[in-house]
Amino acid sequence: MTFYELFTSIIKFFNIYDVKITTLHVTIHMQGYIKVGHVDIKDLWIDVPVSSSLLPEELIIKSGMMPRDGSVVYCYNEYGNHVFQQSITSGDTILIGTKPPKKKKITKNPKIGKLNINSITKFHNDKRCWSKGIIDINCTLWLPGDYENSNILTFELFRFPLNNDKIHSKGYRLHESTEIPYKNGDLVVVKSTGRDKLKLYDPVTNSLSIVVHIKDNSFISTKKITKEKGKRFLWTIKIDSFNSKDRSVYASVERHYTWK
Repeated sequence: MTFYELFTSIIKFFNIYDVKITTLHVTIHMQGYIKVGHVDIKDLWIDVPVSSSLLPEELIIKSGMMPRDGSVVYCYNEYGNHVFQQSITSGDTILIGTKPPKKKKITKNPKIGKLNINSITKFHNDKRCWSKGIIDINCTLWLPGDYENSNILTFELFRFPLNNDKIHSKGYRLHESTEIPYKNGDLVVVKSTGRDKLKLYDPVTNSLSIVVHIKDNSFISTKKITKEKGKRFLWTIKIDSFNSKDRSVYASVERHYTWK
């Protein structure tokens, strides 16, 4: 048996990849998974294999959660936001049901420290990325940006309990300079409402006190997409400039992160 024949047999036997073979080349598409749960069944979780993104209706059918009685069900992300008119990709966590999951209370538990980034999740045609690291027992901190295989200083903004008894945490990277903790091009996360609205952590005051100014054109675009896809408690923003004297930044809202 030739190497070509052996390779083909192994791939077909395990059925792990979507393989296209010609006499000239071999193209392999890695298969990923979308984690799917049910709003009304706490411990029901399945991994739906995908080789490309799916629309909500396609995921409902492929997951086998389409009701036999014809009831209409919807897709929701882990925060209880309705997912519609947008693609769902490998690595996403989705809940399916006739009504949104009960939103759990956000736990305020800010934490600053070094974090080992042990994995990343790419999306939007691999142009954007979330970096992840274990920050506590059953708690993974997600940071916008690609910091794969790095040990970096991070600020944890909040923790959010999921339905599978794990904790989802979001935060961002800090540069190791008290005077200049942020640089142009940095991706960070801010609250879009409440007492700490549009505030970043400042190591000088040890509090959320750096004021964020959203550029006019970005603010207009954000208001438009909010009407189309709904409000988001957290915005991911890209820093355009940081003023170390008055402790403020100018930034733009990153819609592909915010409304993923």
